[in-house]
Amino acid sequence: MPRVITMLQTDHRNVGVLLKLLDPSMSKLAQEIPADFVPILDIMNYMTRYSDLFHHPMEELVFKKLMERDDNTSPLVATLIAEHKFLGEKGGQLINRVRNVVNGFESHEGRLAPERQDYAIALGRHMSREETEVFPLASKLLSDDDWAAIERGMVARADPLFGIGQEAQYVTLYDRIVSAAR
Repeated sequence: MPRVITMLQTDHRNVGVLLKLLDPSMSKLAQEIPADFVPILDIMNYMTRYSDLFHHPMEELVFKKLMERDDNTSPLVATLIAEHKFLGEKGGQLINRVRNVVNGFESHEGRLAPERQDYAIALGRHMSREETEVFPLASKLLSDDDWAAIERGMVARADPLFGIGQEAQYVTLYDRIVSAAR
């Protein structure tokens, strides 16, 4: 398995962990029970920022090489790139909605849960498509030189939450993840 694919799959597993951690807080919101918004914002900020700045650009390097090797992948790649944009926008909108509720600009906390669920479903489908269609195809079609070129094009950046050292803004969230895993 190419190292890039392993890194992308690790990111996908990490997002799955975060979505599970998000569920209890969002369930409270659905029932209009007060919830702790700090972890919700931390999770959504991480998922949108890290994905937009590092994860999706890495995937798109793979997509580009894949299209160079097989023109038939263009429709699938175009769909996935459009989904990257959609997920970034929806994630940003959800963050803004949570902030508005926290700041008292919106009072309908219960409406956040369905929006979060729609976002999670779209994200899950997207990652599944990458895992089942694109990653196996890329592993099969791309050469060692292609993978080396992809790695040269990647932005060198440690994961701010799941990496060796957490950025200050994610320390509390990391502690929650560790506690939830026990």
